[in-house]
Amino acid sequence: MYRNIYSFEQSREFLLGTFQKRIPELYDPEKYDEVEERLKYEYVALSNISGGEQAFKETSEFVRKLQNLCSAAGHGYKPYITFRGPVLASLIAYLTGISGYDPIAMGFEPWVFYEKPSVIEFNFNLPMRAVQICSDYDLKAPKSSVIYFGRDASVIEEVEECLSHGSVTNGLPGYCIPDSGIVRFFRKAITNKPEWLDILIGFDKEFVPYAAEVLEYLEKINELPSDIRQIAKLDGFLHSSLYDEDHIGMMESVRACSEGKGIYETLISYTEDIYDILTHRGCNAETAKRIARKVKSADRTLGDDDKNIIEWYCGKAYVKLFSDIKHLYCKNQCFQVGLLESKLICLILHHTKLTLEAYDRVRMWQ
Repeated sequence: MYRNIYSFEQSREFLLGTFQKRIPELYDPEKYDEVEERLKYEYVALSNISGGEQAFKETSEFVRKLQNLCSAAGHGYKPYITFRGPVLASLIAYLTGISGYDPIAMGFEPWVFYEKPSVIEFNFNLPMRAVQICSDYDLKAPKSSVIYFGRDASVIEEVEECLSHGSVTNGLPGYCIPDSGIVRFFRKAITNKPEWLDILIGFDKEFVPYAAEVLEYLEKINELPSDIRQIAKLDGFLHSSLYDEDHIGMMESVRACSEGKGIYETLISYTEDIYDILTHRGCNAETAKRIARKVKSADRTLGDDDKNIIEWYCGKAYVKLFSDIKHLYCKNQCFQVGLLESKLICLILHHTKLTLEAYDRVRMWQ
């Protein structure tokens, strides 16, 4: 039997009981030390947030009720539950069943690594079938949770309902689409099937009117996205906000600093990219985190001291690059979007008519 590793101050019975039950279910004993270190890091931050433990408890119970209700009302229906924000980076969310992804296995830093939240809020993206079931059975979300409509997941579920062989395999590493298929999708979408891009919410011209132009630029430099991680990287970049540069101008500036690396290795798409660039050049972790938080936040700007640090470690070009960024999203949220979009690309390529029809139904419902 594994040893008891929990001695947190102000511990909460629900969370500690869940941790002790779930860790042996989810991890091999040789992983316990790593899990302990991560869990303590997250739990210390959580215990300093008023009502934080209660928010996780209530949200865990809500997710369980939602899944049970969907299964009973929908004859075994398992909804694609996704999130906005850093939920996928939370080990506590994984252990309590809120998230289905292991953030340690996925390589995500803890959800409080770049953030200093004062409240806990879970932002759910639920597919339309799950939203309808919640409404029909009057299932209320807890105060700490906000429900949004998940369009990509809704289209996927609509198509899968029509497929005789069942669903597209969910999750990594089980899910796979050939790199050539993803490149073929984007190449065809920018040449003669622009409506295909609108099905992917991350590339929809309603939200990202310059997406097609950026993809044409990437084709020109032979850098169209070819896997889930590159799609996620591009998603984060497209949805970032900039001050002076347009997105193609920013890509050209990034390429000028790339030292021969590929565009996806040097593109600034996430908060994590700022941290990685600084620490890889010798900046200490706490300073890099502080600067990354400032670059990420739309209501904060870099001061002269920050710019001097950036110039010292990275050079003047990076001072301008970082200063031109108004807002960034976190890596795990973009990865989740990229995963759904990879599924949609597979469906569009192999079940085009069904997917277009499903998209039209979802748009009408929305």
